[in-house]
Amino acid sequence: MFGVRSKLQGSGDRATSKARSAAAREENLEHAGTARAFAARALALGVAGATALIAPRSAEAQNCSSANPADWPAPAKPYFMLIVDTSGSMNCCTAPGQPCIDSSGFVHECNSSLPGYALNSCGMVPSRLNDAKCALRKTVQAFAGEVNFGMATYAHVLSGCGTGTCASGTPAAGNTTDCGSPSGSTCGAENYGCTVTEFPNGDTGCGNSPSCSTVGAELPSPPNLAEGTWDNGANIVVPMLQDPFWLAPPPPASNVPTILEWFDESCANDRELFADGNTPIAGALRGVTEYLRAGWRRWSTSNYCTTTSFTHTTPLDANDRLCRNVNVLVVTDGDETCSGDPVTAASDLYNNGVTIGGKTWPVRVHVINFAGGSTNKTDQIAAAGGTTASILATNEATLAQALSDIIAGSVQPEECNNGDCNG
Repeated sequence: MFGVRSKLQGSGDRATSKARSAAAREENLEHAGTARAFAARALALGVAGATALIAPRSAEAQNCSSANPADWPAPAKPYFMLIVDTSGSMNCCTAPGQPCIDSSGFVHECNSSLPGYALNSCGMVPSRLNDAKCALRKTVQAFAGEVNFGMATYAHVLSGCGTGTCASGTPAAGNTTDCGSPSGSTCGAENYGCTVTEFPNGDTGCGNSPSCSTVGAELPSPPNLAEGTWDNGANIVVPMLQDPFWLAPPPPASNVPTILEWFDESCANDRELFADGNTPIAGALRGVTEYLRAGWRRWSTSNYCTTTSFTHTTPLDANDRLCRNVNVLVVTDGDETCSGDPVTAASDLYNNGVTIGGKTWPVRVHVINFAGGSTNKTDQIAAAGGTTASILATNEATLAQALSDIIAGSVQPEECNNGDCNG
C-alpha cells in the first residue's frame, strides 16, 4: 500500500477543527437560504424531482423592464470542479471505534461484528469510499441545475472493468471487489478487478510532469502552466458542464448522468470511484488549474506541445460574466503524499485565477477534511484558496452536510439588473 503511513495522525486537534469547521460553514452559508430550501426538496425527490424544480429559460433576454421573469437575464450558474480522493486509505471504515491504518501501515476495512457498525443510508458498507459515493450522489442530485459540476479523481485510470457490480466490501454473485466481506481484514486497494494504469511515466497515483520533447513547440505560458514546473495529478473524468447563456438554445446536454455513474456501484463504462495509491493534492489542483486556464489531457513527459490537442477545453469563455462564481472543491481523507505544495497551488487559483479574453475569474478552493487529514494542513490549503478554513467530516452524513453547506453558500437569488449575476 503506497503512501498510507503518512496519513496517521492523532486526535488532539479535533476540538479546534470543529470550531474552524463551524466558522467555515458560517461563511459558506451567508447566501444559502434559497439554495438550502431547493436542496432539501431535491434530496427528497431525487434526480427527476430536482430537474422538475428547475424552470428552463428560453434565451438571454436582458430585459429588466419586462414584468415577465422569463424575459430577465438568466443567472450565471456557479461552477464547481470536484476533486475526489481516490487514495488507498479511502478503504478505512467510518463506523465509530474501527481501526483504520495499523502500525505497519496497512489499511483495515470495516468489521461488521463490532458495536456501532451499520450500513450507510445508501445501503453500502460504511467505508470512506462508500460514504463518499453516497454523499456525492445525493449532493449532485440535489443541486443539479442550480450549479454546474465537473469531476476529477487522482491520477489513475480504470479500464477493462466489465459490466458487473462494483460494490466495495460486498462480495456477491456478479460483483467484483478487491475488499472482502467487512471482517476487519486488511484491504490495500479497491479497484473492483479493473485494470489500473498510471499516467505515462507516472508514479502510484501521483501523476507525471508534462513536458515537450520538441524544442520550440512547448505549450505557451501563459495561459498554460510552464513546462517542467508542475505535476499533473488530476484525472478529469467528467468535464465541467458549460453554462453558455450567451448562445441560443438548446443548452448543452447535462453531464449529471455521467457524474452519477461514478457513484452507482456499477462497473459499466469503466466508471466508479476507487481506492488505490497516493494523495497528490497539489498535483490535482495543478491539473485542474491547467484545465480551467486552457485545457487538459493525460499528457506524457514528451507531448506537452502545441501539436497535441486538449481532451477537454476550459469551460470559461470571454463571453462569460466576470461575476460567475468559480470553485474547486477538494474532498481528501489525508495529507499530501506526492511532490508539490497544495497551499501554493490553492493560492495560485485564488489570487491569479483564470484569465481569458481580458477577464479574470478568481477560483475559490474549498477543502473537506474527511476523517483523516491534519486539520492544520487542510486549513492552510483552504485559507490560501480564499475559503478561510477546511470543514471536518467523519462519515456519510457529515460529509453530505459539508458538501451541501459549501455549494448552497455559492447560490444567490437573482436580481434583474441588466446582466449582472445577482445585483
